[in-house]
Amino acid sequence: MKRYDTILWDWNGTLLDDLALNLKVENRLLARRGLQQMGSREIYLEHFGFPIIHFYERLGFDFTKESYSDVADEYIEVLRSLSHEAGLFADAKPVLETLRHSGFRQIIISAAEQTMLRQQVAEFGIDGYFDAVLGSSDYLGQSKVENARAFLRSHGLDPAYAAFIGDTTHDFETAEALGCDCFFVARGHNSRARLLSTGCPVYDSLGELCERLVTA
Repeated sequence: MKRYDTILWDWNGTLLDDLALNLKVENRLLARRGLQQMGSREIYLEHFGFPIIHFYERLGFDFTKESYSDVADEYIEVLRSLSHEAGLFADAKPVLETLRHSGFRQIIISAAEQTMLRQQVAEFGIDGYFDAVLGSSDYLGQSKVENARAFLRSHGLDPAYAAFIGDTTHDFETAEALGCDCFFVARGHNSRARLLSTGCPVYDSLGELCERLVTA
């Protein structure tokens, strides 16, 4: 493995352990509309993807009857009421600490709304590990490619020496668009099979991946 100097982190499902929370929130939204709920994590893992609007369409939401923006606002409302049910993965903070001491620049690149993202990162006491925390301007779950590209360009960072760590195929799409290498930890929002289909390395834990990055 080559030596990197920058780590681009996804947030949800990579550092934040929120799969169970999101499944609960989505099922609550489905139930309110009389739609079939996802009965298992496996169903969620096979369906979830970006743009989020297409994920909702696959679940049966009809955006000729309601706006996607209204659904996104409802999702955030329910999510906030249950947010205490999500926490950092147990190995997240130790890995962030190890990478910092090893000289890596660390940046969060997320589709989550910027203010909420920054608040979460601060509440978990890990904001000091990051050179930047970059979220989206809204709650619509759009692509994070442009945010990441603009940051790398403005700071003169070479994407060839950046590793993108995520949990969904959209993270691979983002990394590919940026010219970064992508690495997965298979405990977030996509199944291992979907992650493996990208051809990128897939790990079981952040600790395992961290060891590879530090010893490269």
